Amino acid sequence: MDPTIKVERVLRGDGRDHLRAFEVDPLVWLPELSRPGATPDAWQVYLWGGEIGMLVDLRLGEPERDGAVTSRSVRWRPRPGLGARQIPHFEGELGLRLEHDRGELLLQGRYHPPWGPLGVLADRLVLRRLASATLRQLLSDIRDQLHHADRDLAIRSLRERLTDPDQPEQGPRRRP
Repeated sequence: MDPTIKVERVLRGDGRDHLRAFEVDPLVWLPELSRPGATPDAWQVYLWGGEIGMLVDLRLGEPERDGAVTSRSVRWRPRPGLGARQIPHFEGELGLRLEHDRGELLLQGRYHPPWGPLGVLADRLVLRRLASATLRQLLSDIRDQLHHADRDLAIRSLRERLTDPDQPEQGPRRRP
């Protein structure tokens, strides 16, 4: 049986803004250096274990709301190449829990340790801590991007309102 893992990160600022960003295009909030893959749900994302980053093929589902949690299915596989056998396959859920204006990112799922039975033993002894640290870093990176995405979406919305030809002309006004 593959090990399960769960990590959480509290969001800074208004969680409602983070939720709006989380529900739009993942390019807005995936970590830096991410790029679209071959299909709309596919991405190439670096996972960081300390100073070493490994590229994975990541697939994200559409956002689904269940009570206070909006989640997306998530799974990744290592990209072929150097070091690919060192990254576990992962399947789980990436979620954003919103209670009032407080938000929290959640990532939980199962991963398959590399290297067969030896990898399972290494995971029990050491690698589980590295996996947790890697997922915490991923959530921290997403948290940072969501924080910036809030601002970028607000600016984009304001820019669209200011340049929308259907908006009525706002002439000079007198102060009340």
